[in-house]
Amino acid sequence: MVKTRNDPRDSNDASGSEEQTDGAHTSGASSSSPSPPPENPMVTQMMTMMMQQMQQHYHQMLQQAQQNQQFGPPPSHLSKLLDFLRIKPPTFSSTTNPMEANDRLRAIEKKLNLLQCNDQEKVAFSTHQLQGPASAWWDNYVVTRPDATEVTWAEFCQSFRKAQIPEGIMAQRKREFCHDRN
Repeated sequence: MVKTRNDPRDSNDASGSEEQTDGAHTSGASSSSPSPPPENPMVTQMMTMMMQQMQQHYHQMLQQAQQNQQFGPPPSHLSKLLDFLRIKPPTFSSTTNPMEANDRLRAIEKKLNLLQCNDQEKVAFSTHQLQGPASAWWDNYVVTRPDATEVTWAEFCQSFRKAQIPEGIMAQRKREFCHDRN
């Protein structure tokens, strides 16, 4: 028999307070054996939360991997630009007819929406198609901005129309359109 404690009462016989259970010795006196520390509910809760977050992260990664296999990775900025150029967007330099500028803006916006471009891509791709005086206008517009924030698509459209379409023309065209409908 293997001794598990040094007990002065214990001599070479096993008749003391120890008994053998399935090959292990247990002490009859439970007060001398140390009990495990009590569980801290905060630690248990934190461990549970960490496990849940790890599982969520794992499932998100798995879902993203499956989507990438199914649809491929999201297109890069360059590949989206190439897709944009493949659908032959109109270029714009200048015009004597202000409505051509508005038509160009509407045509290019349709192509940008077709490719599901975000605001940043819409501005970048649309300004890529500006040439000559229109390109010079855009370069000056960007340089003279008071802050370094990015230009939104709405701001670009408003500024483009203001620069390319004289005031009153759009209002006149709207009135003509409404008059023709009646």
